[in-house]
Amino acid sequence: MSRSTPLVVKFGGSTFLNGHSDYKRIAEYLIGVHREYSRPIIAVVSAPPGATEAARGRIHQVNPNAGAKYAATLFSLPDTESAVLLAAAVEASGTRADALNSHQNGIVTDRTPLWSRIQSVDTELLWQALEGADILCIASGHGADSSGRFTWMGKNSGDLSALIIASAVGADTVEIYSDVDGVYTADPRLVSDVHLLSELSYDVARTMASRGAKVLDRRALDVARAHGIAIKCRVNHGDYHIGTTVTDEASHMRTAVIIDTKSVVLGAATPEDADLTLEYLLDRGLSCIRVEDGDYKNVVVVTGGYTDIEALIARREAPAEITGARLVSVVRCRHASDYIVENTNAAIDLGRELHRQSDSFTTT
Repeated sequence: MSRSTPLVVKFGGSTFLNGHSDYKRIAEYLIGVHREYSRPIIAVVSAPPGATEAARGRIHQVNPNAGAKYAATLFSLPDTESAVLLAAAVEASGTRADALNSHQNGIVTDRTPLWSRIQSVDTELLWQALEGADILCIASGHGADSSGRFTWMGKNSGDLSALIIASAVGADTVEIYSDVDGVYTADPRLVSDVHLLSELSYDVARTMASRGAKVLDRRALDVARAHGIAIKCRVNHGDYHIGTTVTDEASHMRTAVIIDTKSVVLGAATPEDADLTLEYLLDRGLSCIRVEDGDYKNVVVVTGGYTDIEALIARREAPAEITGARLVSVVRCRHASDYIVENTNAAIDLGRELHRQSDSFTTT
């Protein structure tokens, strides 16, 4: 019996800000897509914003020094709940559905509980689940190690889940739904008169993601590029239209400015300490870069808002100190110019000015 390649979609947590009504709304949308294309759907589903951070807070209240294995297990629960609620909403309309947790999704990682790395995917588990479901909902960002323990692949790892699953089932496209319809020349929440980038190459998108651009995950982009999977960014409400498509090539793009208000800038005493810090953080799967800018020497920047960097520094596991500064980057094609500024407000001001200066610049 031939298998129909499923459509693979991912819904970010902002999709479900209004609770149960949003799960019902997305269920109706997915049922319509399923009927239109007559293909099964795998939906990778995230929890609403703040759910993982709330779980982190609860475990720290019980034990501030709780082991990572407990955190990884607890972090899986909000995303699993979100997947279950969406599957239940689909089933309520008479369409076959199912929801898979970390043990069932086929993603096998190393034994690192937090920021784990994918080792393999048991594709047969996914195909078996699809035999009984037209719409299969999977909790985003989680897997299990070879012993069956829950693992967490890191902050904003839902994109990675969707891309690795797509590569396993042979899908050539992943659609990512969020509260913005794509990638812009700057964050529209911070900068006015921004422009939508309708096309991006994998390389440019990865450069932007490595500087803290929030729409796409850098690890997911690596998987997409390796397997030739197109990424289509859609808005998660209204007409659900496509804003940005990421493929191997893009015809042109404007200059983009990334203001990473959640970046953590670490200052080290020596170049050697900065290199050790970078190596340590990269080895743990964090998104970070080495930057030299003006008075800021021996700097490592953790991008995208990793909330436990303070704990690593407090334990002296990385020979650097948190400075309170922020990162602003200008991306032209795949090249980036990085600026370190003293605080968040200064970063926003600089980003706005850089965007104003580069607004009319287009490269081909």
